[in-house]
Amino acid sequence: MSSVSVSFGVRTIKLKTTPSTPVKELIERSVSHFKLNATDSYDLFHQSTKLSNLPIRLLNLPQGAKLTLKQSSVKASLIQIKINVLNNPQNETGSVVKKVLDSITLKDLIEELEKDLKFSIIGSSYKVKLQSMTGVLENNDSSFGNFQDSTLKSFGLDNNSLLRLTFIKQMSVESNSTKKETPKPVTTQREEEDISSPGTKKYKQDLSTSTSSTPVPTPDVINLEEPEATTQSESVSSYEENIKEDQVKTQSESDIVMVDAVDAAAEEEDIKDEVDIKVFKAGEHQVTAIETSDSVYDISIPQLKSYQQLLSKRAHESTRQAQLKRSQIQKSKIENLKTVNVRIKFPNLIFVDFNISSSKTQQDLYSYVSETFLTDKSIKFELYTPHPFTLLDRNDNQLIQSFESRNLLLFQTNDPIASLIKQEYLQIVKDISETAAVKLELERQTLPDEDTLESNSTTSKSNSQSMRKSQTEYDDNNPVVKSRESKLKNLLRLSKR
Repeated sequence: MSSVSVSFGVRTIKLKTTPSTPVKELIERSVSHFKLNATDSYDLFHQSTKLSNLPIRLLNLPQGAKLTLKQSSVKASLIQIKINVLNNPQNETGSVVKKVLDSITLKDLIEELEKDLKFSIIGSSYKVKLQSMTGVLENNDSSFGNFQDSTLKSFGLDNNSLLRLTFIKQMSVESNSTKKETPKPVTTQREEEDISSPGTKKYKQDLSTSTSSTPVPTPDVINLEEPEATTQSESVSSYEENIKEDQVKTQSESDIVMVDAVDAAAEEEDIKDEVDIKVFKAGEHQVTAIETSDSVYDISIPQLKSYQQLLSKRAHESTRQAQLKRSQIQKSKIENLKTVNVRIKFPNLIFVDFNISSSKTQQDLYSYVSETFLTDKSIKFELYTPHPFTLLDRNDNQLIQSFESRNLLLFQTNDPIASLIKQEYLQIVKDISETAAVKLELERQTLPDEDTLESNSTTSKSNSQSMRKSQTEYDDNNPVVKSRESKLKNLLRLSKR
């Protein structure tokens, strides 16, 4: 999809176009964007050339052309158009060339055309379709009321334009044609001979009388077998009832099995929550302070240019759409979470990590913490989110509404710290440096710094330059190299002579 730039005064807009986009549509979009008077007429210019009301592919414009929007200085101008007439009711298909003002309406053009075609169109039962390079229009009624709203210029007609006028034939439907004739049966010569024979006539008469009356049992079936037929039908009906009862029983059993499966799944989730409990304590190692020099904060011109390119790329519409799409995907992932990970930091620097179902409420989380980890269930405590520091209320809101996949909470209470957590969890406490996230951070700290890599690269460059310099000095002092150069100079002198 290409685009063009349209400027009006000191303002500019970039419009996306397709090969079939007409100039009329670009003018309408530009007038709407610049909030101009829609009743005035405007034209688009490429350099100093006025663009005709044609699709973009027919204007031979370059990629990303810069166009100028100007108000039309002349309200009405005389134009010459060619009208091709198709499906003429007078059986005369041809063309008409007329010179008219571009401010007249399409209805006025039809009235002018009636003089050339020598029969009336407006007020008749004809259905007319007008087609130009930019649009198609059909009359709604015999008075051509919708043709009164469009002028030749608004319909995309310019000087030396082509207009196609098509008469749509209206088929008159007769009532007799709707009646469907019953097809007559086709008989062969052999069947006609059989029918004409006297024996078959009598048989057919008997057959017609038998079909019109009640059905008579075939000769193979005797009246004595009728009781067996009734008993057989009774057995069939009883068999069907038994099948229906079995289906109802199996359906009820399957429902019971499904309920049991759901209960079992819920129990497994609760068990999983308890199994995934982990307890950590704060590490004893000190955090190393990173000392940075003032030169780190200096910025160069290439870095400024790259930062400017990054900002322009982020300001593009496609980048914003990609960010919006990623946020929607992340939101959908959070909504589909079955469990959320919660890590609670206690005042004695003990961390409790566990998983809980996302469908549970915040009140359930409070009760789970008090019943599972605290020595005394009657201890009054509160849970806070660190960033921003807000209180987690005890309400019936589900965790999926305010939690993400991993969450950190702060435990605060006014009770003594020593008697908070149960002893069984204090026995399995581990150092927080054993967690995967902290291990990864420690590995990153051991990696070489960017300054070190840069210094190594500059050292290698200086070594290579010194090696090249020493090589050139060796070549200058080598007598073998000097003798070869003198021989080459002598050969060049001899060749010139």
